[in-house]
Amino acid sequence: MNNFNAPNKFFAAVLLMLSFGLSSFAANATLMLSFDLDSNDIGLNDSFSVSLTASTDTDISNEVISAWGLDLNFDSSILSLDSLLIGPSFMPTNNDGDGLGGLVPFGQDAISGSDILLATLNFTAIGLGSTDLFTSSTLGDFNEGFYNSFFLPVAYSDANTSIMVTGGSEVPEPSAFLLMLLATIALVSFRKKA
Repeated sequence: MNNFNAPNKFFAAVLLMLSFGLSSFAANATLMLSFDLDSNDIGLNDSFSVSLTASTDTDISNEVISAWGLDLNFDSSILSLDSLLIGPSFMPTNNDGDGLGGLVPFGQDAISGSDILLATLNFTAIGLGSTDLFTSSTLGDFNEGFYNSFFLPVAYSDANTSIMVTGGSEVPEPSAFLLMLLATIALVSFRKKA
């Protein structure tokens, strides 16, 4: 016996068309993520901040970001993440443990535009070498990615950059070495006269 009668078919068709219409609405906006930092060359034991920002690829008037979550990837033997601050337009979320996510507060409009501050990441360089710093999301994890006002996924490109940590120069400059040599000679000559 078929329990799927004509009115149910009609509502199913309307729901299906509405789903496709909303999904095409979500596909119109693409976010480009980027890292903003003063320099990619960092000294050992230096602390530095990195801003994670998002921008839409076109001038669109519709609202794009209502919720977001990302994984942050880097070599933990070279960098230490000291703290992260979620941007002022979002409430922090910690649904999957890494704390890199935000939600627009209830009653506020979703956000679109350029240079949307998602988070400020504070690092310390703890080891020498080069590391890639990049965002990603786990396939099938609905706590990660970007979602619009209808909680439909928004297409985005991950942020990535490379950071080089170098040690300070331990070899004294030639002029400092020459000055120390002259001071040693002067001390030895005064000692012999006395």
